[in-house]
Amino acid sequence: MNKVYHSAPNQKLRDYMKEGIGLYLKSAGMAFDATQKALSSGDMEKMKQAVDEMKGRLLKTEEVKRQRAELMSQFGIDS
Repeated sequence: MNKVYHSAPNQKLRDYMKEGIGLYLKSAGMAFDATQKALSSGDMEKMKQAVDEMKGRLLKTEEVKRQRAELMSQFGIDS
């Protein structure tokens, strides 16, 4: 992603990428915190909810990977 960011043709695209990556990292951090709390609680229902949430986030991660590959391809950058 760093290669794409630095080779982006304009600042608007760089800003868009920076914002998107920041939101993704914040979301992942929140998910890890929630999972840790659920596991520490010993509450099976909270654990199940955390697992379900993590599964959903993993699906989103696959979509981010696909979009990253497309974006890099548009700039002629190998992943």
